[in-house]
Amino acid sequence: MVPVGSRGRRRRLALLGAVLAAALSAGPALSRTPEPPNREGGKLRVNVTGTDFNSLDPAVNYDTDGAQLLYATCAKLFTYPDSSKLAGSMLEPELSAGLPTVSADGRTYVFRIAAGFRFSNGAPVGAADVAYTIRRDLDPRMHSPSVPFLRDLIAYGANGDMLTLKLRHPAPDLLARLAMPFFCVVPAGTPIRPTDTIPSAGPYYVAARKRGISVTLDKNPYYSGQRPNHLDEIDFSVFQNGLQSTHQIEAGYADYDLHGVPLELRREIAVRYGVNGTHFFVHPNAQTDWLVLNTSRPLFRDASVRRAVAYAVDRLALLHALGFMAGKVTTQILPPGVPGYRKIRAYPLKADVAAARKLMGDRHGTAVLYISDNPVDAAIADVITRDLARIGIEIDRREFRTADYNVRIHRRSEPFDMTINGWVADYLDPYDFINVALSGRNIPTVDNQNMSHFNNPSFDRRMDAAAALSGNRRYTAYAQLDAQITRDEAPIVPYANEYRVEFVSRRVGCVVIAPGAGGLDLSAACVKR
Repeated sequence: MVPVGSRGRRRRLALLGAVLAAALSAGPALSRTPEPPNREGGKLRVNVTGTDFNSLDPAVNYDTDGAQLLYATCAKLFTYPDSSKLAGSMLEPELSAGLPTVSADGRTYVFRIAAGFRFSNGAPVGAADVAYTIRRDLDPRMHSPSVPFLRDLIAYGANGDMLTLKLRHPAPDLLARLAMPFFCVVPAGTPIRPTDTIPSAGPYYVAARKRGISVTLDKNPYYSGQRPNHLDEIDFSVFQNGLQSTHQIEAGYADYDLHGVPLELRREIAVRYGVNGTHFFVHPNAQTDWLVLNTSRPLFRDASVRRAVAYAVDRLALLHALGFMAGKVTTQILPPGVPGYRKIRAYPLKADVAAARKLMGDRHGTAVLYISDNPVDAAIADVITRDLARIGIEIDRREFRTADYNVRIHRRSEPFDMTINGWVADYLDPYDFINVALSGRNIPTVDNQNMSHFNNPSFDRRMDAAAALSGNRRYTAYAQLDAQITRDEAPIVPYANEYRVEFVSRRVGCVVIAPGAGGLDLSAACVKR
């Protein structure tokens, strides 16, 4: 067995009315002329607006663009089904031949690796390859962001077709973590350095990359798994212009853009093609946007003042500030699609100024608000300034360049009272929202994810207890934490669950929006005759 050292955690950060509501709840809307049949083979042409991929090495990649691409190439111990519905916690075995055998104390997991998987170079996939993938992720030379997600792993090893993982303590969220792209299997002996063209065991593999220009995925000729793989090739063109990209998709010169449709074109595209029909799709992200109230600062040390803010803000206006078809209003931490989500209405959607003023009493003050130079942040700050002025809180707005802002808000000593932030799921488990963002055990000097500095020993104990539970008991405990922290303590003020939009050309069929892909499932797509 290979011993594992411990590491610290780092992290990165007007609707169509009845038509949109019906589309999101009931499926297709406003379908157009009959579509031609789908076919096997062909190429999918994908644009990437404004950027290139940071890395195509699964051990290193930590961005949504790369994760969507890698999902087409990956094989992992467990994955989410290629399904058009949000699957939540519905993990299914992939490289694992079934559920692992778990020791009585919950600290040892034994996986049998399924036979028949092969890398794109023809080599069979074995337990030794999975063990090597973990070893490579943990090697300090890789600087892999995966390390915190193996925080409780103390040893691992392979014997024949069996893989054994030994943990420091029981970890009911282990399988969800192992379904992250970091744990895409790579061949034993893969160099301990970021590499873009590694043989992969999923439906496709990275055949070529020209940095700043393009990436090509080819079908894995040895793939025998259950995932769909209709296309012969998927071609990516990077550093595209968003407006031009949308027009290229409409004209048939491109098929899809990883970044969807620019805000300024969304209304036009939605009206022209309908929502969730055959070309334009809107679906929830596992994401919650919230206002952060710094509980270590004098103004927001008192929970009643924080709750006053939660009553005073107009969440509908905050959602509107995000732009057209940006998402839906929420008043809770966990988003739909994450296990443990139970819909609650902790606060009114529009401001209840009377309730806020009652909680404030005769108190007043000035809140230092940190924002980035993103225009959306400025629009949100305008709403906050207007709403909190009504209850005696003035806003001292401090704007920073985005890179500087991201460093500052994660620094424990930074003197802000409020900021605009939120969370996108790293993996589909409530721990990744509640414990990471709100545990008092998670307030380091730098790279701090608990930006509210919420440090309540009673709730810390309850978070620890919830993390040790499994199944429905786990999710019930987290649902209760979600409701009670939001209502009683309000260290953060949730206001929106964002949507993601997808737009495909007329030649694209087999459209699947899968949780594992985070958007359009590229491996499931096909082109029409």
